[in-house]
Amino acid sequence: MSKLSNSKIEERALVVLENIISNHQTMQAQFNSMDKEPSRDGYIWIYKESDGNQNKKNIDDKVPVQIKGHIDDNEIYLNKSYINYPVSIEDLEVYGNDRGVIYFQVFMSADGARREIFYTLLFPTKVKYYLDKAKKKGNKKNINVSFTKLCFLSV
Repeated sequence: MSKLSNSKIEERALVVLENIISNHQTMQAQFNSMDKEPSRDGYIWIYKESDGNQNKKNIDDKVPVQIKGHIDDNEIYLNKSYINYPVSIEDLEVYGNDRGVIYFQVFMSADGARREIFYTLLFPTKVKYYLDKAKKKGNKKNINVSFTKLCFLSV
């Protein structure tokens, strides 16, 4: 099997999340492909009611998201419940100056058959914690962030 391009890996990660969100009546994905926006990949729209009216009157919130896709050739991250993974300090600074982000790490087997999704809620106070930790450790580029496996039920 030939190696996938970064854009193809990102596309697969976005599709995995879009499929989960599309099965939920009160959520809608608005993801950008090819890194159109710095430090985030789009939004998840949350609606108050699941009555089929996804309109302005029914909007509850618009949550920013960052999505990173990875091929896990050695299957290090598949079948884990929690992971630590590096996140860019520059990105954390952006999230800390805004309202934060839901950060997803999507790991796939080389053939794409197996996938695991991990997430963390990076709200400003949590971002501050990681930035302070990075500063104490002398990290200039990345800091390891804790992620939890996303568990979902098939509909």
